[in-house]
Amino acid sequence: MSSVRVASFLGQEYSFRISEDEEPLFQQATALLQQKLAESRTRYPTSDAQELLLMTALALCVPQAEQAEQLHQTQQRLAALIDSLQHPAD
Repeated sequence: MSSVRVASFLGQEYSFRISEDEEPLFQQATALLQQKLAESRTRYPTSDAQELLLMTALALCVPQAEQAEQLHQTQQRLAALIDSLQHPAD
């Protein structure tokens, strides 16, 4: 069963329809976004709401991009290891 939750960001209220099992993740996500918005506001005190949202979105995307690159490198190393195990040097 889903219910509507309201969260406020930068003075605007937003409604979200979430299921009961998504509640903990929703709470974590809104708290993280609030934290990152506060950090952006501190770093860019003269920015308007749109600029703060953009800076915050970029700040949240950087770790994800870094993790994606690390995953790609790990997959390459794993593939090379598997290949070396399947075709040992004579």
